[in-house]
Amino acid sequence: MLPKGANRWQSATVWGGFMIRRLIILVSSAMAILAVTVVPNFARAQISVSLEADSTVTVAAVEWHSSGFVRLIYADGSERLVSDNHIRSIRDAEGTDRTKLVLEKRGRVGERPPGYKAGEPSAGGSFLKVALVVGVLGLIVALTYHALSSGN
Repeated sequence: MLPKGANRWQSATVWGGFMIRRLIILVSSAMAILAVTVVPNFARAQISVSLEADSTVTVAAVEWHSSGFVRLIYADGSERLVSDNHIRSIRDAEGTDRTKLVLEKRGRVGERPPGYKAGEPSAGGSFLKVALVVGVLGLIVALTYHALSSGN
């Protein structure tokens, strides 16, 4: 039932505006949380590569590249080529030795980050950057909408 003297449009604006405001805040908050927690975990570094000189690096994926080289792909999408004779061992997240799979069978261990393209060092990080920008912009829009509509 509409208040006395109010038409259908005014009532829809009041109740609809309230619900739209809540919906915008809910969606933008969910996008910000997704961008901060889920997206980085998708391309989380899980592969441990032991190199000579007792150094160990943690990467998202390791794959055979070409004769004598192995590509180390980091979670942010950057990559590094390492000579296979500099690699002591490759272990996955469970600790299983995957050195033979990569070096002898020319395989890959781990998953490439979203949007990764070989030869483009920052390609994998672009998905995360876009998600963060969308989350922040959504939050700004929600807060602006809330500030403008509560001033009436």
